[in-house]
Amino acid sequence: MASTSVTYAQSKVGSLRIVWENESLADSVRFKAIMDFYLENTQSSPNSSLKLSKFHYQLAKQLGNRKEEALALNEKAFVFHIQGYKSDSINGVLQEVLLIYTELKNYNGIASTKNNIGALFQHQGDYQSAINYYKEALTLFKAQKNKLMVADVLNNIAGIYYFIELNDLALLNYKEALSIYTNEGADEKAGFLWLNMAVIYTKTGRTKIAREHFQKAYPILKAKNDLYYLPEYFYHLAVLHQGTGNIDSAIIMIEEGLKILIDIGNNDKIISSKLLKANLILDSDFEHAFRIAGDVKKPILNGNDKSQKSSLYKLLYECYKKQGKYELALEMNEQYLLYADSVIIEGNKTAIVREALQADYNAKLFDNRLEAEKREAQLKLRQLKLVYSLVLIGAIIILILFFYYRFRIKKNKAKRDLLLDEIEKLKRIANKELLVDYHKFELSRKKLETRLDRKLNETDWKVLNILLDDPAISNKEISEKADKSIDGIGSSLRRMYEYFEIKESKYKKITLLLEAIRISNSVV
Repeated sequence: MASTSVTYAQSKVGSLRIVWENESLADSVRFKAIMDFYLENTQSSPNSSLKLSKFHYQLAKQLGNRKEEALALNEKAFVFHIQGYKSDSINGVLQEVLLIYTELKNYNGIASTKNNIGALFQHQGDYQSAINYYKEALTLFKAQKNKLMVADVLNNIAGIYYFIELNDLALLNYKEALSIYTNEGADEKAGFLWLNMAVIYTKTGRTKIAREHFQKAYPILKAKNDLYYLPEYFYHLAVLHQGTGNIDSAIIMIEEGLKILIDIGNNDKIISSKLLKANLILDSDFEHAFRIAGDVKKPILNGNDKSQKSSLYKLLYECYKKQGKYELALEMNEQYLLYADSVIIEGNKTAIVREALQADYNAKLFDNRLEAEKREAQLKLRQLKLVYSLVLIGAIIILILFFYYRFRIKKNKAKRDLLLDEIEKLKRIANKELLVDYHKFELSRKKLETRLDRKLNETDWKVLNILLDDPAISNKEISEKADKSIDGIGSSLRRMYEYFEIKESKYKKITLLLEAIRISNSVV
């Protein structure tokens, strides 16, 4: 199965190469094939990506495509970063990228490049410059509403706060970045944030919550096959195990990380991981630890990392002491103390930066507090004005409603009186006719049922006759006279309103009776 997978991968790479080398195809198609290769292979095959970045740049330059030139250079810088190249080399490439994006007025590109330059300064230990570049990038990304990149920059800023031991500020920025990723549906990018917070919790002795964050980080990093952050995960989890005395688990973790680092060729991280492994096995197998020290000695001494040099000499001191070579042990100890002092001096410089950044943060907090108080006062003033306005508007509305309803009451009373007068008029006419017929006036059930084309039940008929005696009677009074429940009277009235098609919202009973009288006195 493994060979099949490899064959497939090689086949896919070959297919992409055919595309980007085909001059008859559209430029956009060729460039897309190059980017597809980068996305899938940069971390796993940095050497191949580096070669391709050169081809990419030459092709873009040949076609006069400045945007693709910038992308090719960016990829080159990223590969340099993965492979542990010196910062100066990477910075030179990124400055070229920055010039191109500035020329193109590509503000997202400018912001991304400034973010990357900030990362370089951070790697060099120039934290103030790094913060400045990060903040410039942050401002540009916010202006472009590029929320995901805002989160990326917040993560970088948090990294500096972590290194200079402003842990609360670091966590604050990490959590803000995590919130953005979650809200934007980019949970796959949250892996390194969980990892970074786990590192802080480990550093500050909060091992329980650190373990929880490591557990949340791993499945995300593993699913992505993130070859940059996975070694970081194994390294820092090893540190956690070391701190809790679980040396065997620590060794397993550091070896897992080393496998990945060796595959991708990240020499700087390889050295750090080997040093940690050597210290982990020092008590159980100091000879192996000594061999590791020999493996990393040359690259460390040729490098500029004073912390690594200090760790190397301390390791050699312990190894020589275990071998009984006390003169060499003493010599290594002197070198260790020399570089340890240098690290302390660097730490003092860092402390100055930390104090400056803390002071800057405190000043901003104060300004924000003043601004918040100002906004609160303005809000209260606006609310007060709004209340006064609402009171005034309310008073006007009340006056309008008062006169409106006074008018409506008068109008409705007039209408009610008119209906009652009409009923009395009909009664008088009917009674006048009855004087001739010598019969008492009654509603005509037969005429009503004929006109409505339906039978009236006894309750309906009783209600109509009660209304005839008193059109303004209440439902309660009708129920008492008809010996029926109020609900039953209500149902009867609603039924007859439907039969007689009474739509009037008020004085329905009067209108109902009036209609019944008209039908009863009509000529069939």
